[in-house]
Amino acid sequence: MGNYDVVYQFFDEFIIKLMVQDNIVLKIKSLTYDEFAPKELIQQFKFLSDPPHRLERYLKLGDERFRFEIKEALQSNQFVPLITNSQVWIWSEYDIRLAINSDGFTHLLLDNL
Repeated sequence: MGNYDVVYQFFDEFIIKLMVQDNIVLKIKSLTYDEFAPKELIQQFKFLSDPPHRLERYLKLGDERFRFEIKEALQSNQFVPLITNSQVWIWSEYDIRLAINSDGFTHLLLDNL
């Protein structure tokens, strides 16, 4: 397929991932928020040395509530891909960096721990 751009659309119940080359959609894939922000990722937030108070509160409320916070942040464009590396996104509200692959977030980056 060569070089292509990946575009995500965040809806209430699912995520649409588009692979686009020269303004032509090459592939469309639907993802769930459970896939995009897996439980293993949420568990990593519990190891932040000094988590923001709001995130700490959501972590105490459980994985589903924390994933809902991630979902709302994705829908309101609070996650920003780094210009130089689209495989790293920043949760701008908290300055937390996450690695992303083709199916969603994989892990927090070590400088956050």
